[in-house]
Amino acid sequence: MFFRALVLVLSVVAFSAPASAVTFGFHCITNNSASNCAIGEAQITVEFSQFGALTFRNTGPAASSVKLFGWEAPTLTFVFVSDPPTSDVILLDIPDVDDLPGGDLLSPPFQILDGGRAASPTSGLEPGEGLQFTLIYSGFTKEQFLAGLLDGTYRIGIEVQGFEGGGSESFINNIVPIPEPGSAALVAAGLVMLARRRRSA
Repeated sequence: MFFRALVLVLSVVAFSAPASAVTFGFHCITNNSASNCAIGEAQITVEFSQFGALTFRNTGPAASSVKLFGWEAPTLTFVFVSDPPTSDVILLDIPDVDDLPGGDLLSPPFQILDGGRAASPTSGLEPGEGLQFTLIYSGFTKEQFLAGLLDGTYRIGIEVQGFEGGGSESFINNIVPIPEPGSAALVAAGLVMLARRRRSA
């Protein structure tokens, strides 16, 4: 009964929240260094906006630089904008760039489609910076892309370098989004209420 009530609370939160951006964290798939993996998982997120754009953020403070961005979705092209505008991030759509390191070990393998990659030949996305990709969809909608991200059909991958101890790691997005502050508070309140009812029963 407690589990069913918990599912009900989570469902109410999910369906009562207004349409807005959805933010995903990342998990490490290469695991070359536990500390580097932990830094990437703690600092880097990607936000899927209500307009279908992708905004990557590296919140810091630990040294790290996202050098490769890729996604499994049939997009034609993209336009990127750095935030802050003074950021020295330079990205190129490089057709012959290697796929995501370690992506071939996943099941199914991570495959960057044509137009769905960008790499930085110089400085990547570093702590305190953000990078937005405005995706151009063709025969494919932003709603389909988001649905695919939520059920694992489509994935977003990044390669991160520039760690203090050197090395590099690859990450793909988590399926479960990061709760918005208001939603998280509502879930917490619901859990407290359910726990109290359970103790008094």
